[in-house]
Amino acid sequence: MSFIVCRNCKKFVKVDVNVPLNFDKCQNCGNTLEFAGDSNDLNYIINDIEIPKVSSNKICASCHSVNPRETGTCLFCGSSSFLLQYDADSVNKYNKSVSDIQERGNAIIIQTSNNVTRIPFFVKVISIVMGLVDFFFFAFVGLQLTIDLSAIRSLNPADVIAYITPHANNITLVIVASLLLSGILATFIIPKISYKQAFKLTSVIGIIIGLSTLYLNMGIGVLIASIIFCGLFTGLGGLIGEAVVHFLLSKLNS
Repeated sequence: MSFIVCRNCKKFVKVDVNVPLNFDKCQNCGNTLEFAGDSNDLNYIINDIEIPKVSSNKICASCHSVNPRETGTCLFCGSSSFLLQYDADSVNKYNKSVSDIQERGNAIIIQTSNNVTRIPFFVKVISIVMGLVDFFFFAFVGLQLTIDLSAIRSLNPADVIAYITPHANNITLVIVASLLLSGILATFIIPKISYKQAFKLTSVIGIIIGLSTLYLNMGIGVLIASIIFCGLFTGLGGLIGEAVVHFLLSKLNS
């Protein structure tokens, strides 16, 4: 169903294909009439909603480089695959203008940002590997400062627990700090992404670290608890790191 509508006084009439219109201006206010192809278009016109404009730049789907809209192939890697980007200001105006009519169900909010949501597989692998390296590096340095690791090597397995028990609180702090730092630093390797993606990616680092408790043969309960504990803290570190990335990029773009 289509309509002829006046943007000024908000009056509209249904288009009847069997009865052609004999006027092009509103009979109530004299404003030029507009055509709405369906109820959504009618809703946009009546509420003075402008459809978001496509950004003047586009993002390469392969290397995530910014290219001019007119470019047919990426200027950096030669790929012809691009991600559709909307102008952020235009989208913000659109979302703001439809917020008061959202309950009607006639308008669709377009979610957009300057984020690139697709992460190449090799970038994910590098990020996870570097997160693991960071964890074991910080954990080793922290534990070396907390307890004498060389002394543990000379102890019997039964004496190890008795040796580290007095330092349990410090050891826990070292492990937690190492998990958080590994998650934070891992996000600096990947492009700007959503917080959900950052949490999911960095929590994988913690899951892998938690799985390392298999070598301790301490039972399935300890294994599950370790996976959850490590995954949550590396994921939290990923959220913190991504917040830093968002903040720095917003400062650079402002």
